[in-house]
Amino acid sequence: MVAVKITKALVETWLAPREKTSYKGDFGHVLLIGGNASMGGAIQMAAQAAVYGGSGLTTVASDASNKASLHSALPEAMFVDWDDDEALLVALEKCEVLAIGSGMGRDPENWKRLKSLFEQVTPRVVIIDGDALFFYRQSLDRDERLFTASQVILTPHIGEWRTLSEGKIDPNDVIRVKAWVDSHHVILVLKGTPTCVFAPKQADYLENTTGNPGQAIGGMGDTLVGTIAALSAQISDAYYGAAAGVFLHSAAADQVYEKQYVVVPTVLAHQLPFTMKQLIIR
Repeated sequence: MVAVKITKALVETWLAPREKTSYKGDFGHVLLIGGNASMGGAIQMAAQAAVYGGSGLTTVASDASNKASLHSALPEAMFVDWDDDEALLVALEKCEVLAIGSGMGRDPENWKRLKSLFEQVTPRVVIIDGDALFFYRQSLDRDERLFTASQVILTPHIGEWRTLSEGKIDPNDVIRVKAWVDSHHVILVLKGTPTCVFAPKQADYLENTTGNPGQAIGGMGDTLVGTIAALSAQISDAYYGAAAGVFLHSAAADQVYEKQYVVVPTVLAHQLPFTMKQLIIR
């Protein structure tokens, strides 16, 4: 198995320039679920990255206490109270890409209620991150399948990977990591240095070539999820959408890092459209 480097040239083959007649419906509808009353910033950072990464429409489902701050920082995003089952189900039915987990917390009753709604819909792509990975691991223990008809992307850091693999698979053992991916039928974005992307039925895997130490700060994973969601909304194959999101997220971080010692996640999000214009769209 070979590591294929994710490069600018490769991403250009996945992300086509926008046609002059383009409209928002051409670039997907992203729904992000997360942000309990204590962690509203996490889902806000994910939403910023989704909007600035080019999602045609972006909706946030979160605790009602986060509505004012989200609209103040990001008026481009729509908002749904995640305790309103009827409104949330409508949002789930409309979205093409669902990203869940940023700042969600681990309230089992909240997850049980959300899961009952998920069972009624099948978005084209589902991205599972953060606290949602904890519940995803529980579903594996119970031999349950979530979003079986979707392209599912998992985005664990090394600690979360240990939980997913029950501490049995070294993240550097790419053969066994790929076997796990094949057996669970998911796309895996394994965050690290470098971040690697694995997918079922792929002989090789993709390895990121961008990134810097300034990214070692809280919130970076939330902006990555939003970026992956935005690119997965614009690229039909979620494997390439995930890889393009990983590359562009860190490429934007590299440009910020040229002038700043620390790459602040909200600054990275605002850099995304400039990076995409400079590196991809000519």
